Amino acid sequence: MIFGKVHGVCKEHGYYKVRCCQKDCKDKKRLVRTVPVGLSGPTLIIQDELHLLKEGLGTFDAHYETFMQEVLHEYGENRPVKVIASSATIEAFERQVNHLYGRDSTKAIVFPSLGPTNGNSFYAETLNCPQRLYVGLMPHNKTIFNAILELIESYHREISSLANLKDPEINPYGGSVLPGSVEWNNGLDFYRTVLIYFLAKRELSSVHTDLEGDVIPRLAQDDLPSFKISELTGDTSTDMVSKVLERLEKNVPVGGISDVVLASSMISHGVDIDRFNAMFFYGMPRLNAEYIQASSRVGRSHVGIVFSCFHPVRERDQSHYSYFCKFHEFIGQLVEPVAINRWSQFSINRTLPGLFMGVLLQIIANRLGDNISPGTLMKLSSLKQKINDGSITVDEIVSFLHKAYKVNELGSQGEVVFHDEIIQRIQQFFDWIRTPNSTQDWVSDILIPKPMRSLRDVDDPIPIELDPIGTDWSQKSER
Repeated sequence: MIFGKVHGVCKEHGYYKVRCCQKDCKDKKRLVRTVPVGLSGPTLIIQDELHLLKEGLGTFDAHYETFMQEVLHEYGENRPVKVIASSATIEAFERQVNHLYGRDSTKAIVFPSLGPTNGNSFYAETLNCPQRLYVGLMPHNKTIFNAILELIESYHREISSLANLKDPEINPYGGSVLPGSVEWNNGLDFYRTVLIYFLAKRELSSVHTDLEGDVIPRLAQDDLPSFKISELTGDTSTDMVSKVLERLEKNVPVGGISDVVLASSMISHGVDIDRFNAMFFYGMPRLNAEYIQASSRVGRSHVGIVFSCFHPVRERDQSHYSYFCKFHEFIGQLVEPVAINRWSQFSINRTLPGLFMGVLLQIIANRLGDNISPGTLMKLSSLKQKINDGSITVDEIVSFLHKAYKVNELGSQGEVVFHDEIIQRIQQFFDWIRTPNSTQDWVSDILIPKPMRSLRDVDDPIPIELDPIGTDWSQKSER
């Protein structure tokens, strides 16, 4: 129904197709068989963080994007879907739009356009005050691991000393705010939380262990307050992420415990907390765009400080350190193009089963008549019957998928490969469906591979079974 293909309105539950969407709704008197004029599927797509649609995720999404556009066209929507996408760091966006949405690259337009003068645009103005301060650090005669631990400890000691200044009448930096005052403590609170960015989970776990076993006890020996350690990684549950972020948004009371947040790349997007104003990088991220996105977590409302601690044995990190100032001066021009290729050789093997089911449920079911529920064609027996009586053919499904994958013109080698692969695979799907010995009840269960349940399903999962020794070990570890 999301595509606007409905039969009418249920007075209780809204639009319906064949029957009410609520299984318990059996009263047919509630169903009013009338379709409002102008009802259609979505004609405007708002895409946030466009640059994240890259590599495998971007390729898989590209196939579904053009499939959805072709479904809308099948339902009578002749105007192209309008797409408005936002991105803070993107280069060569025309090529990404072409691969992602199948649109002519000349149709992609940047908005707002450049302003009339340098430093000014339609919606923003460049101010003279700094938003972030970047500090580059290269360890000598020590590893980056030990350097980052010393950096965290030194920073925490400095914050503690500022919070415990004894003379309330003299600002040691010549400012007007006096130590110990409400303004002093409020300003200091914005720098109590330290955010540390790691390139690998292994390094994050090692630092976490040494902070608890070495740094915190050493602070306690000097009668300095401890700090609370939190992790924000891809392994952190959604509930835990919400709890941590909610706690970090609250001010730390005078004499309270500060926070150290150990994070992976997951904090680069959507984490907007004003109290993030101090950040350490454990090595240089692989992409400049990632460095920009991650460092923009700090300094959103107050001046932020970013310590970039480089790997002393990595040539790329050494180069960034040597040209640190110039790199940050031109960092906006050094953003890499998004890596995406909708014609990736093996991508169609992952997306075709799902789009085959999409054609059956969204297109074929509607062509067969108003009395056919789309869910009927999910059952293997029902689909086999329709194929055997000639109601559903290979050619009509192949024809639609050729348009959905944008392979009609055969303008590149990738399109030729996809064109032939669709014909071969759909014929293979039909052969599997016709197999009389199949014991499956659902069409999706006989497809190899099965339809994707997530665009992150790059590979088939591998089942892991524990032997008796492994089972005994796991039970002991849970105690």
